Amino acid sequence: MGLNDEVDVKDLAYQSMKNPRQGGFKATYFIYAMMALDNIGFVANMASMVLYVLYVMHFDLSGFATTTTNYLGTTFLLTVVGGFISDTYMTRLNTSLLFGAIELLGYMLLIIQSHYHKLQPEACGKSSCIHGTKALLFYASIGLVGLGGGGIRGSVPALGADQFDYKNPEERNSNVGWDRGFIISISCAIAGLVFLALGKPFYRVRVPGESPLLRVLQVLVVTVKNWRIDVPNSDELYEPRDYESVSHGELIPHSNQFRFLDKAAVLPNGMEAGKWRVCRVTQVEEVKILTRMMPILLSTILMNTCLAQLQTLSVQQGTIMNTLIHGFKVPPASIPVIPLLFMSLLIPVYEFAFVPILRKITGHPNGITHLQRVGVGLVLSAISMGIAGIT
Repeated sequence: MGLNDEVDVKDLAYQSMKNPRQGGFKATYFIYAMMALDNIGFVANMASMVLYVLYVMHFDLSGFATTTTNYLGTTFLLTVVGGFISDTYMTRLNTSLLFGAIELLGYMLLIIQSHYHKLQPEACGKSSCIHGTKALLFYASIGLVGLGGGGIRGSVPALGADQFDYKNPEERNSNVGWDRGFIISISCAIAGLVFLALGKPFYRVRVPGESPLLRVLQVLVVTVKNWRIDVPNSDELYEPRDYESVSHGELIPHSNQFRFLDKAAVLPNGMEAGKWRVCRVTQVEEVKILTRMMPILLSTILMNTCLAQLQTLSVQQGTIMNTLIHGFKVPPASIPVIPLLFMSLLIPVYEFAFVPILRKITGHPNGITHLQRVGVGLVLSAISMGIAGIT
């Protein structure tokens, strides 16, 4: 495939529909409703899953914590699958609806197994008491919920972003009732999916095109293929200037960091330009940007480890603690909701109270930089784990 074909495909992939009824804030109302309802079900399911795995599936302490964290980690990892499919093979709306249906199927299997005691394992005193068909049903149900939930979270945010044209200044800017608990989750998921589908006439739908993951993979593959080639001067690297006139994006200037990736922008003699043969400098620079972000992403592993403890062991601890406060008994499964409530309260306080004060001290428009915010969050996570260990 030649360069012109590549440009045509990319141009087609990002060509939005011109119907004036489509896009804008009106379309995002349906997306907000869908994500709000789906997250209600997801958070409720996340909290209930801890006790369900411990007391109904009869895993031991280490087994239930591992199973639950693997389920949550897989769900968030599968967002990559949803994003890839919505970018490459299906429209983002259809991808969201497809993965929503998969999530509902998983919830239905969870409801069936949690309702019928014959489908639940008996306590055996071992690390795991679930085997055979019962294990297949359990892992299939949480796998489908994870796949559906991850796919939705990988495609719906991009669908929301599609509704705004960045070139338009106006738009840029306890051990009973488990089946009932899962019924609440599936009800919210169904309601959210219905809201998402109702907004179909109002959405701007973009034709599937090239996935960002493929663009990254192309740079890595071509770099390996050209590993023995010496990197020339930056003005000799491959960056066709006619691309700027037909592209919706902007050219990224060359940087001298991670020079080995520049091998992907070297067009060997006698070879025609095309995908998987040579990459533009802009495409290589995009990969360099992601590479620079990796230390920040890796540093958040510690913070997410803290969150994993909150979502598993703290709920289990709540079942053996006295949770009675002024006559009101706090359900152990609601403990992970407490940090969400505090975040909902503290974020406005931070933005409207602390940021103006910090802005006067530091002169930074956001009070402190985003990197400093991440650092403060990691320190506070470490302190919280220390307090939890002492108590």
